[in-house]
Amino acid sequence: MFNSNSSPPQINAYEEPVANQYGAIAKKLFRSPVKHAYNSVNKPKQSIKISKVDISSFANHFDLVPDIKGFSKTVLLQLYVAKCQDLKINATKQQMVRFFDIIKQNHPVKNRKLNFSDCGLGDASLHVVAKLLKKNTTWASVDLSKNDFSNEGLKVLAETLRDYNSTVVHLSLGGNHIGTEGTMHLFQCLKNHPSLVSLNLANTDCYKNKIKIGHKSAEALKVLLESQGCLLTHLNLTDNAMTSESLISIFEGVSHCPSLISLDLTQNDLSTNSAVFSKLLGIFNEKNALHELVLSQSMLNDRNIEDLAACLQAKRNPNLQRLNLSANKITYKGAQLLLQAMVQRSAW
Repeated sequence: MFNSNSSPPQINAYEEPVANQYGAIAKKLFRSPVKHAYNSVNKPKQSIKISKVDISSFANHFDLVPDIKGFSKTVLLQLYVAKCQDLKINATKQQMVRFFDIIKQNHPVKNRKLNFSDCGLGDASLHVVAKLLKKNTTWASVDLSKNDFSNEGLKVLAETLRDYNSTVVHLSLGGNHIGTEGTMHLFQCLKNHPSLVSLNLANTDCYKNKIKIGHKSAEALKVLLESQGCLLTHLNLTDNAMTSESLISIFEGVSHCPSLISLDLTQNDLSTNSAVFSKLLGIFNEKNALHELVLSQSMLNDRNIEDLAACLQAKRNPNLQRLNLSANKITYKGAQLLLQAMVQRSAW
């Protein structure tokens, strides 16, 4: 990833949990001059309409709200009330205590990860999360996967990250009710983000809500990947219901993205349309920095493996270290071709 001869940058104890999770890239970003340059520019703030949550009727419940580092009691109470509005249920003391217990367990001391995964948050809740990210810029990782917000909630979150946040390194949003409009707006807002290196849109273990990347949002992702200031190193697009058009656009962007080192395309059909797999092979080039490529459950067959083996044998991408082809339609013949290519590749 980086020159092994160079000494790693020093980090303090508060940064260590996140740095350990995201490796050398996260460590460097904590000391990155890009962030300081971003903050020094008088960037005009656009008007983001963050709705207020009325908690006046819960004024006597503040004694139930725990002390959690990084959260004010008011914001925590607003988040719970907003969640009840999203789920269209009445707030009760028992549910409130259980909700706060989960939040407290997800946020241990000296942890820079904002973890609201699988908390039943909808669009009203995302307005509270946006308010939290606007005021607290210490979070390095934000996990909002497996919730129930839509394009509306994502729009508020994306604009908050664009205009008020320069510290988030990892963003996880999979398993939400988000379509083309929402993902397109997200990619546009992240185009010049000064710190984001990891974007997880994986619809893993999701039975109800799934992120969908249509052609227009795929074009926006292509622009993001091709942009000069793109810092993305990890991109997970597992099971995003992408069409052939969308996949082709994304592969064009990946082939021109020197920062990307890990790409996960699990559960996307890469075989039915020959043009899609042909474009996928185009990401194997010397300018590309990909270290890891995950093509699990992508309906690949022996014919695809034959073409892939030729790319590996020619060593068109010398940086590739890990290739996952599990759960595909590959017979022993395809496996043999792949092993032969790997042997010849390692002999270079």
